[in-house]
Amino acid sequence: MAAACDGAQISVTLTNSAGSVTSRTATLRVNPVPTAPVITQQPANQSILVGGTASFNVAYSGSPTPTTSWEINGTAYAPGTQFAQPITIGSSCTAFATLSVNSLEFSQVTLGCDGTTVAVTVSNASGSVRSRTATLTVSDGVNVGAPVSTGACFGGPAGWCFLQPAPQINLLTALAFDSSGSALNIVGTRGTVLSSADFGGTVTASWQTQRQDFTDLASPSPGRLVAAVQVSGQVGSEGLWLSTDSGQSWTRTDTGGALAVAFKDALVGVAIGGDRIRRTTDGGATWTDIPIPAFASGPPRGVAYAGNDVFVIVGPTPARSADGGLNWVAMPGAQVASTGLTDVVFNGQGVGLALNDQVAAVARTTDFGVTWTNVPLPFIASRAAFGGANTAVILNDQDSTHARSVDAGATWSAAGTSLRIGQQRWRPYMRNALQGIAVGNYGAILRTEDGGQSWLQVAGGNTNDTVYVIEPNPSRSVLLAQINSGTARSTDGRIWTLPSSGRVFATTNSIGWGSDTVALIASPIFGIWQTLDAGDNWTQVRPPNSNGLHTAVAMANEQIAVVGGYLIVSGVASSFVERTTDGGQTWSPVNIAGLTGTPTAPYVARFVSPTLGFIGGPNASLWRTSDAGQSWSRINLPNEGTTNQTDSVQAIRNGPGTSIFMATDSSVLRNTDGGLTWTRVLDNSDRGSMTDVRFLDANIGIAVGVSSLWRTSNGGTSWTRLDLPYQGLLLTAGWTPGGDALAGGDGGALLINSAQGALAVRPENRTFKQTLRLRPQTAVRPAATPRNGGRATTQKPAVTVAPRNPAATQRDVTLPPIKQRINGRWVTVKRPAVQVLAPQR
Repeated sequence: MAAACDGAQISVTLTNSAGSVTSRTATLRVNPVPTAPVITQQPANQSILVGGTASFNVAYSGSPTPTTSWEINGTAYAPGTQFAQPITIGSSCTAFATLSVNSLEFSQVTLGCDGTTVAVTVSNASGSVRSRTATLTVSDGVNVGAPVSTGACFGGPAGWCFLQPAPQINLLTALAFDSSGSALNIVGTRGTVLSSADFGGTVTASWQTQRQDFTDLASPSPGRLVAAVQVSGQVGSEGLWLSTDSGQSWTRTDTGGALAVAFKDALVGVAIGGDRIRRTTDGGATWTDIPIPAFASGPPRGVAYAGNDVFVIVGPTPARSADGGLNWVAMPGAQVASTGLTDVVFNGQGVGLALNDQVAAVARTTDFGVTWTNVPLPFIASRAAFGGANTAVILNDQDSTHARSVDAGATWSAAGTSLRIGQQRWRPYMRNALQGIAVGNYGAILRTEDGGQSWLQVAGGNTNDTVYVIEPNPSRSVLLAQINSGTARSTDGRIWTLPSSGRVFATTNSIGWGSDTVALIASPIFGIWQTLDAGDNWTQVRPPNSNGLHTAVAMANEQIAVVGGYLIVSGVASSFVERTTDGGQTWSPVNIAGLTGTPTAPYVARFVSPTLGFIGGPNASLWRTSDAGQSWSRINLPNEGTTNQTDSVQAIRNGPGTSIFMATDSSVLRNTDGGLTWTRVLDNSDRGSMTDVRFLDANIGIAVGVSSLWRTSNGGTSWTRLDLPYQGLLLTAGWTPGGDALAGGDGGALLINSAQGALAVRPENRTFKQTLRLRPQTAVRPAATPRNGGRATTQKPAVTVAPRNPAATQRDVTLPPIKQRINGRWVTVKRPAVQVLAPQR
């Protein structure tokens, strides 16, 4: 009997000349035929770097539903096992491990885990089956550099070039395939335009001179692009832009903020933004205002063409037009969340999805938007994409889990979890039922070739791969840095290797050199570590605080050092400073009036000579020592500090001669009298914090901060902002042994310049182009065997950076500054220069 008969209701009616009677109703139950388990997806081999994360996945069928038992090197573990501390596997492998019914994940793996085997047994009452054995390969060393040509350059090859990520790091906001489906264009902030003719394999990167912060993109015909700009980092760029040469050049065709745009065909299109609806009948060359319907309770946030001459807009009040965008009526049934909808997409056959950023549900229509029903989702998704009539995909902005539907959005199944943690702002687009691309924050590009079951990263940075600190030794022959998966070492700034022993795979807040070979690092998770051979081997000299963090370390020489941090006592932060005179073997507390025992955390510590040193913190707090850290006194800074922590001390560095330079939340200060009096020489208050300043010689220096890179050629007396088309927070700067300039920051940004920090051609005066061959970088929890021979390259996230939150309203142009805690310090981010309004498609 067929399974469809299960639940059938059966009764019988008896009838004669005296009347009739009906029996009670009986229910037919058809039990499924017991079947032995069958593995439909085998665990795949994984290949990662030391400190990385790997996930082994299995899929299976059987009745009744089977159970699983995972094996690690032959030892069985039950699903649901999660180890709060690293486990030891064999004689030399340590790693964190988390097991679920369908997956086993390793994180923070050591080199000894190379060769670890994984298998899973699937069982039910009808039998059991064991998977094939998968092998974990762990490689040593990390090459985040490689030739400069792997990343795009601001200002040409002689300008500032990305060592990582490739090709660039600006937020990508929208993508459009041309009518052939093979060519694609991607736009983003700061005038970023990426073009590809081979589905993202080769990308041409350029930055437009207008520095538009693009929010949406459409391609009404081959080579023709129409882009929307809502709020831009450059005043006068808001509106609609037209390109007739595949994005090489752009013309502004309508003023006023535009958030999203959609086309019916090569000529007719609708754009929305603010309190306006605009319509074009000539492919975006000209636009006509359409009155906002009287029922609208707020500005629309998304628009899509549904077919049959129907356009749909969503927002606080969803609406529909059945005459190509001329007249609009309300769609009350499309409302899912009280705050309104964020996006709407259609499959070309009348089925549409309206999404939101508040609840895990989507509104679905099958009649071109006339009626809608709510469908539950595995997670909150603010954007979706159709691939053909039935395939639909979504990605989670918060942790990059992804899901797909094969019935046009009627039901959904979670397909996996990515390696990214934090707000990513994914925007998926499908080329067909199998192939698609998702773009997001930090220039990230994901690609799927199996209908959204798995995604592979092919470009861009990672929310967690922050470059926190670059610190050269006194002779500048060796560089130490916090890069991606931990503390790394380089002798040229391009190729970075992990230490041979004592690797610290966690945030390194501070690095201090006592000589060319001796250094200390401060890690909030792993405590204080020491190297005696210029960073190749490390040993722990101070364990981490169980209820606090180490935030800063400085060395006066090989024996004398100070470390600062804070403890959490009864829920209140209490700062501490300790000092060593034996190279970190023993530590003694140091009492500093106004600092220790207060909530004022030390952000930075620095010795500029064997005896002269400084500790800086929030609210322009600065302490000075002239006896190698035995005693300290408070120094007042000029016109710095507010109750909102807008002028925290971020970095203190040696300058030319006896000068000392300091980076604060709004400026760079200079001192020439041993740290007693300070003068402002650089003002970055229009953008936010300055985070580091470094000198190459008596004349040349660079300073970095929020979307800012400055250069001086006269010893720091005056500074010139380079105005790179870069959106992000640069946290650290340095110079290589060969004299190349380095700058690193959030998202894994690491830039290099071989012209002493200068630009041969200023980027604001021309459009730059560079064609780059992209290669897959990170497997996003593949649900099927990866295309690279079954070995998925992954890399461990280093640290979660506080996400930037979108503006509160759609029409804000001047936004208040926000505070972000980065590298243990609070920095000020001015908007919209660094943080544009969250684009809504």
